[in-house]
Amino acid sequence: MTTTSTRPRRSRLHRKEHQAALAFVAIPVIGFLLFTLFPLLFSVYASFTNWNGISAPVFKGLDNYTKMFGDRYFLQSLWNTLYMMIGIPVGLAISLGLALAMNRKMRGTTFFRTVYYLPVISSIAAVAILWQWASTETSA
Repeated sequence: MTTTSTRPRRSRLHRKEHQAALAFVAIPVIGFLLFTLFPLLFSVYASFTNWNGISAPVFKGLDNYTKMFGDRYFLQSLWNTLYMMIGIPVGLAISLGLALAMNRKMRGTTFFRTVYYLPVISSIAAVAILWQWASTETSA
């Protein structure tokens, strides 16, 4: 018994919609390739060479990476980056918790809001007093 698979023919409208969909999808794909993937791949290639941007690149292998991981400034910057990657989300979580606590109806909320906003208000008042002092005329 033989079975023949016949694909249903697509209508002209279906083919036009398919082509339009491909055109819409092609634009972001081309943008991704031009502005993200190709520069990334070129950067990886350039990291294995000694190239100043004018002369021809000279292949160095892993020498650039061994020099980079031996540099104390790179290691310090790597540590700073990791610290910020952990510190910023933790600070945001604490800030969100404080904001949620200040928005609740519970005992002591008014005191907490006052203590929390006092530095903001006092610095504005201090600046206003300084500007008032600086802008007044004094007779010598």
